[in-house]
Amino acid sequence: MSKLLIACIIVVALLYSLYFFYRASGTLNPGKLHIIQLTGLLFFLQTFVGTALIMLGLDRHYTLDKLADRAGTMQITFFVVMAFAVAFPLLLWLFLRLLRVDPRTDYARYLAETDVCRPRPVLFVLMAAAAAVCIALMALYFKRIGYVPLWRLFFHDAAFDTGLERNRISGLYIIHPYVTSIGIHLAIPLLAYFSFACALSEKKLKWYALAGVLLIAAGLVKTYNFAKSPVIPFLLVYLCIYIYHRGGIKTRWLVLFGAFSLVVLVAAYVLQGSRLNMMDIYNGIWGRTFFTQVGTLSYNFELFPTYLPFLRGRSFNRIIMLLLHLPYGQQVRSARILMEFYGSEGVFNGTAGVMNSLFIGEAYANFGWIGLAVSVVWVAFFIAVIFAVVVKTRKSPAMVTLFAFFTVNAAFTTQGGFVDFVYNISWIITFAAMVICHRLLFFRDRAAKTSAGVEE
Repeated sequence: MSKLLIACIIVVALLYSLYFFYRASGTLNPGKLHIIQLTGLLFFLQTFVGTALIMLGLDRHYTLDKLADRAGTMQITFFVVMAFAVAFPLLLWLFLRLLRVDPRTDYARYLAETDVCRPRPVLFVLMAAAAAVCIALMALYFKRIGYVPLWRLFFHDAAFDTGLERNRISGLYIIHPYVTSIGIHLAIPLLAYFSFACALSEKKLKWYALAGVLLIAAGLVKTYNFAKSPVIPFLLVYLCIYIYHRGGIKTRWLVLFGAFSLVVLVAAYVLQGSRLNMMDIYNGIWGRTFFTQVGTLSYNFELFPTYLPFLRGRSFNRIIMLLLHLPYGQQVRSARILMEFYGSEGVFNGTAGVMNSLFIGEAYANFGWIGLAVSVVWVAFFIAVIFAVVVKTRKSPAMVTLFAFFTVNAAFTTQGGFVDFVYNISWIITFAAMVICHRLLFFRDRAAKTSAGVEE
């Protein structure tokens, strides 16, 4: 294809995509960020832009060098990404219409509403007790690791290898893997988010104190294996809670938040020994943002089924595998297979993890083109339902926390895999916990009034 034709396709796909994302989200104002906006933003940053740049000639990223049929595979990837850019927001918009949600008016009403449900006094006692138990578990976990990872990140000798340590830590747990996963990695950040939402609503010293303690604990948990990727989502949940509580955030504060997040991310790279050249778009932060996801997405189209058969659902959780009558012991994520095939050196050295990409990559690796098409429909429906449920529910710190949690986690999961949208125990527990808290531990404040929101 000529560069002119490629450019025309990119422009047309971009215009239609922006139009449908606008119709589906109701606003493109970043100061009123929500789940549909963030999903679209991540897609453009991590998949669309890189695909467009590669097809226009900026194709010197290292991931592309591992493709056996580079031109053919990237052409397939290009058309899939352009089609997704139009189809996905269109489906979001259609599903919201079917659910009788007007994104513009319903979301504006949601932001303008103050917390009409107030916490019962017993909630603080329960939260403090849960925090004490979870922090104690975290202390035992760090004792098992042998050090506090965030502290070691700042103070380590030259021989310390974060890649090797990350793989070692991933196999460690206390009592039982579920205790570590749910009682530490899920519960502490969730309690931190919830306490912050309650502090904004109640404006009492005890809530601010609890939120501060849990913020520190959650920061330690999120950096437990030296991974850089959880830092930004962690901070974004706090931003979303603030936006949903206050009705928006002014542009200057949003810019400051973005600058702070960038500094934290750069610091994480530097502390782990990475050499950053901010003028190099192919490596470091820019390469990871714009190109890596595109390269790993293309691997799916080349590897399956030419070199390996489709996985036929073996990426699903074991519970889903049992329902599908698949062999119980053969669970494998496609992102891991990609790493073993295209990044075998890192696997051999013990420093490699997985190769994530836009969720359609994992859907294709499991079920081919039919799976890819179904995944687009299912994920669009999932996100539309989350948006509809929250904006139609009375606002409380519990529901604000739930919306912020899914805004960030669901949006970032679209860049990681499809099977988490079918079954994700962390999401199920979070949804159940916040809904139960909303129904049992909050009462409606009849005196609550709506606010005007925050304008730019």
